[in-house]
Amino acid sequence: MKKYSLIDQMRRAVVSITSNIAEGFGRNTALEKARFYSISSGSLYELQNQLIIAKDVGYISEAQLEQTLELTVVVNKLINGLTKKVSDRIHAS
Repeated sequence: MKKYSLIDQMRRAVVSITSNIAEGFGRNTALEKARFYSISSGSLYELQNQLIIAKDVGYISEAQLEQTLELTVVVNKLINGLTKKVSDRIHAS
């Protein structure tokens, strides 16, 4: 695997995470918001997998992997909070 290819995939995943959160904020219905937050969550899992691959092929150290994965856990909790908020609105309707 070429390093630049993995880095490019990781950049796209990060942009997808933040872009889908932003797009979700801009949507009017709770269902639309939930859809974009779900896509964002999927992109986060994709990034976590790519980080593990980066460690496995020697691009980052175990310490860098652990530190970065801890940050992704924080982001996952934030996305889950957004998702729960809109889910509560969907079920209240």
